[in-house]
Amino acid sequence: MSNFCKRNSEDGTNLTEDQIQILLKNTPFDRDEINEWHREFLADVPNGRMGKYKLIQFYKLLYPNGKCDKFCKRVFKVYDRDGSGKIDFVELMLSVSITASTDMNQKLSLAFKLFDKDNSGTIEREELIDVIQSIYDMTIHEKDFKRRIDVEELVDEIMEKFDDDKDGHLVTQEFFQGCINNPSLAELIIPY
Repeated sequence: MSNFCKRNSEDGTNLTEDQIQILLKNTPFDRDEINEWHREFLADVPNGRMGKYKLIQFYKLLYPNGKCDKFCKRVFKVYDRDGSGKIDFVELMLSVSITASTDMNQKLSLAFKLFDKDNSGTIEREELIDVIQSIYDMTIHEKDFKRRIDVEELVDEIMEKFDDDKDGHLVTQEFFQGCINNPSLAELIIPY
């Protein structure tokens, strides 16, 4: 459980100075931007804690023709850093800042967590299939035709190119190096 996400206010609606300092240190946002994002967050989530349903609603706005539920449930588990079953403002901002970042290591780390569904420290073929299929289901009706390829064929190619020791799963180093060495594949599987 991360110290980043300790709740410092009882109701989840107040942004404490400690939380602001965490966000200033760990995101590219300045104090004014953090306060503005917080106001907007509370306008959508008045109790300060976003549930899975609200996250799904948000993604359905981004992908109105796609099936977002499965992907959102996985993303929710990754964003919910303290395991509370809700995403608070600090958790959301820390995750959003990674997806918006140009730091490839941060993005790959978040993507690895997204694919490692059982938190084993490895990504199995079945996990790749499940998460990639959920991404494709969400984006199927978008204009990005590159995403319209057979998921199992894509996973076979990923395993062939990323799994250096051919043991049937990917560890962090293999995933990172595979994405760096194969940017066209990485672009197809990393949703941010």
